[in-house]
Amino acid sequence: IGMTEGNIRLYDAQDPVAKLYRPCVPQFLYDSSLLKNISMNRDNCRTPMQWSSDGHGGFIMNKYGDGSNKASMKGVSDPWLPVNDDSLSGINVESQEDEEHPLVTKEPS
Repeated sequence: IGMTEGNIRLYDAQDPVAKLYRPCVPQFLYDSSLLKNISMNRDNCRTPMQWSSDGHGGFIMNKYGDGSNKASMKGVSDPWLPVNDDSLSGINVESQEDEEHPLVTKEPS
């Protein structure tokens, strides 16, 4: 579907390698171009599949089953890793279903 690599803060990473770097690499240094080619956080390429532009890319539903992000529901519907912001701008399965030449294709069963 053309998903781009995420930008997950070192502090928010779940990757064991990133957790090793957390205590000794400050976020500003991690964000700088000095460490650009050093892979400290593999979670950037592990973000959830972007099914729709709804809350959390349509991947996780809250206990009401409507996918909404209610403030009172904080924590219930949070995915393991954050969904890329580009899911809101059409880089998701739902927005490509009606396109003539989508990046995602479905084979008939």
